[in-house]
Amino acid sequence: MSIIVLMVFFGSLFFGIKMWKKSRWISFLCFGPIIIIIAFISYFSYHFIYKTTPDSLQVHVEKENNNFVLNGVWFRYPLDFIVFYVPNNEEVLNVKRYRIKERKTEEGEYLLEEVQAYLELEHRSEWKPQIFATNTAKEFHYAFSLPKNVNPNEVNVLYVHIRAEPMYQWEYWYKKINL
Repeated sequence: MSIIVLMVFFGSLFFGIKMWKKSRWISFLCFGPIIIIIAFISYFSYHFIYKTTPDSLQVHVEKENNNFVLNGVWFRYPLDFIVFYVPNNEEVLNVKRYRIKERKTEEGEYLLEEVQAYLELEHRSEWKPQIFATNTAKEFHYAFSLPKNVNPNEVNVLYVHIRAEPMYQWEYWYKKINL
């Protein structure tokens, strides 16, 4: 495959330079594959080198009684997870987030299982995690309510991020959000 790419690259370069004096339009057409190859390599190099950390995620919490809004700024990836650990496994109420299409596919189930396995290893808790998949955006707002009998200081809220490079294992990190 790489030999074919090199042949196309050098062939385009050779014919582009050779045709420059005859017709510049044909010469630009010959340079087209070079531009596509460079753009393709640049795109994948950028995503391979760029790593996010929990510090990349900025979250501010607004509280009114037992209603909370998480406002934040985030720059990467279309799918992450919000995880709640609530005392006595009480249900988080009225969760509002950027919805994704419900993933009833094998891939969606696999992602959910992977996140649960990651949390069991990295964040042990006596309570059951409540996991919500969410679409990420540059600026986001997640709203939720806690039951009346739950102290917000006892609730753990985690933002779980998944990074998947082609042909590599999943990489995870989480950031604890203090209420």
